[in-house]
This record gives sequence, structure tokens and C-alpha cells, in this order.
Amino acid sequence: MSSMTTFTKNMQAELQAWATTQPEPQAQSTPVASYPAGTAPVKQNEEGNVVLVGDEDKKARSALMAQEVNFIGQETQKLLRTKKYVVPIAKAYLKELQNAEAKESKPKPCPNENSVVVEEPVQDMEVDVDAQQPQSEKPTIEEIIETRTGR
Repeated sequence: MSSMTTFTKNMQAELQAWATTQPEPQAQSTPVASYPAGTAPVKQNEEGNVVLVGDEDKKARSALMAQEVNFIGQETQKLLRTKKYVVPIAKAYLKELQNAEAKESKPKPCPNENSVVVEEPVQDMEVDVDAQQPQSEKPTIEEIIETRTGR
């Protein structure tokens, strides 16, 4: 026999031995105990296969009572999506922050009779274009050719 077949038979024998030592589940309204990771209640069916044991009553109750705990209604979702949801705590907090900033900011100094105020020099924006660039006569095409070719 291959080692995989031997391993499978050994594992099945261990599960069957463990399943026979476990008490049969009772159909009561008591909650099913939680099991450590990697373990679960099992039993052997008529064909000799190992199957999980589940509380069918608990499954049926949970299906009937399945109600979302953190459900947000359609109206609230619409207000959030359109950014019209009222957030009074956030508004109050922002108002407190603005008041604290206003108190911390230094007031602008006011000049008195002993103050010296220096102003920036006033610039004259009217510029005489003729004074900056003297008008020169444009050379003719013949003069340009003569200077470039030397003829």
C-alpha cells in the first residue's frame, strides 16, 4: 500500500475512535459550546464516513433572527452621500478650534504718535518708450545682402 493510503486509513480510524468517545448531541435549546481551532464535533454516518454535527435548531433560529446590527437606513445613507448629514459635534469642535486660534493670534500693532511708519516708494508706471529705444532706420534688403556677402 502507498503511504498516502495508510495515512488516510490511520486518520479515519483515529477520527472514528474519537467520535465514538464523544457523547451524542442533544436537541435542547442550550447554546452549542465553542470548540478550539482545528476541532469540531463529529460523528459517523450510516456509510461509515465522518460528518460534522451541527445544531439545526440554532441554525434555524439564527436564520429567522438575522438582522444586521450596524444597519444604516436609506435616508441616512442618502444624507451622507449628498453631504447633508448634520454633524453637530464636529461643528462645535471646529468652532472651539477657531475660537482658540483667534485668542492665540497676536493683534496687529497699531501706530501711535511715537511710531515711525516707513512706506514703500511710489513707482511711476508711465514710461517714455522713445527715450529708452532710439528709433533707427531699418536697413534695406540690398544693404543686408551686401553686409552678409561682402559684395
